[in-house]
Order: sequence, then structure tokens, then C-alpha cells
Amino acid sequence: MNTADLGEIEGLARRQLHLLYLLDVSGSMGELGKLAALNDAMRTVQKMLRDEASRTDRQHAQMLVRVITFSTGARWHLQAPTPIEEFQEWESPEANGYTDLGQALELLAEAMKNDMPRRILPPCVVLISDGQPTDNWQDGMAALKQWQGFDKIVRVAIALGDDADKGVLAEFTGSMASVLPAHNREELISLLKWASSTITSIASVGLPGSQSTQSGETETVSSVLSNFPPLSSVESTGVDEHGPEGAADDTWW
Repeated sequence: MNTADLGEIEGLARRQLHLLYLLDVSGSMGELGKLAALNDAMRTVQKMLRDEASRTDRQHAQMLVRVITFSTGARWHLQAPTPIEEFQEWESPEANGYTDLGQALELLAEAMKNDMPRRILPPCVVLISDGQPTDNWQDGMAALKQWQGFDKIVRVAIALGDDADKGVLAEFTGSMASVLPAHNREELISLLKWASSTITSIASVGLPGSQSTQSGETETVSSVLSNFPPLSSVESTGVDEHGPEGAADDTWW
């Protein structure tokens, strides 16, 4: 049995919950400590998600994590759907090149079409970027929309700094309310933790034992995502001023 197989809980099959991260690692991410902050955020989220997966109200779901990075082109940073319990190490990518979001979306679309079992919880995708796409992102978005389960994907984006193209990110999420702005390390870590926890909670709403239809689940997802809280309501991370890679909280993007 490989890592993508369903687990068993007391004789009952668990449903897979796929959580995918699309991370911008273009050259601009190497400025002002943004990539260092992103690496710190991903390490923080790893532990948080492992803790959440052990909660009794999450035992009906098997959370599987995958990661795509994009710069000049796009590639799998973590290709195999990995159980969150095994998501132990984070290998820091390097920042260089352009911002080929379209290729990242095409890679995501390919994974959705070819790698998703039939009986799964709504997939969750977090997109993080600090700039404007340098390729034809519309083609990538069109490829993703061709997947028959596109409307069920729970999507959120984090815009790093004022140069991030929030309009493009909103096209991905389906709503500007689902585009969260982060201007320093503290905000990024807080928002990534909150978004990762919230969207996976939304995806598993009403399960197991729920008789909700798929359209009903979609309505729940949409209503919750359209009411993201302001940054002031997100818990502080409680992290040190400087992370492992030296990103200072007070550096403004």
C-alpha cells in the first residue's frame, strides 16, 4: 500500500483530503527575506497540521500534502501525496527566475485530472505569490477549470507585498475576499497557519455522517471563504523575531 492509499479507522475507510501548495520562488522572492519567511511559515504549518490531524474530529479524513514551486517553469517540490504524519522535513527551495504561474496551474490541473481518486473530500489549494505572472496564466487557469471537480476545490491565495497581482490571485480563488495580504514574516506565518487550518476544516464539514449533497458542500465552502477575518483577528504566531533563516518580522514588503 503506497502513501496515497486510504487508511482504515476501526474498520471504516477514511476519505482522502488533498492539500496542495503552489509557491512562488521567483527571483523577487529572494528580496527582503520573503523566501526565508516562506520557508519558516511552511515549517510552522507542518507541525500545526500534524497536530490537527491527530484530533478526534479529523479522524474521518486522511490528509495528504503535495507542493508545487514555480519560477522559470514549474516543478514538483513534493510530488507524492504524502500523509501529513510523514510530512516531517521541509527542504528550502532557491529563489531565481521568472513567475510562470501558468505552468504551475497546468501542473496542478494535470494532478487533479490524473491523480485524484473518485471518493475524496474537496481538494484544498493554497497559492502564494509576490508578483505578476510572466507567462500565459490564463491558459493554465483554463486547463484547471476543465477538470470536472474544479468547482469543489477550496482555494485561497496569499499575496506577499504590494507588488503581488491580487486581481490574478482573485481569478484563481474566485473571490477577492479569498486573497489574503501579507506584508511581513509575522503576517505570512499567521495567515498561512490560519488558511491551512480553515480550508481543510471547510473541506471536511459535515463528514462523516453528513447527508449533504456536493452542491451543498460547495455552498458551505463559498460562504465561509467569502468571510475571511481581517488580519487583526488572526492569532499572533508567537515566533521569535528572527526565524531559522533570518527573516525579521519588521521587514515590510
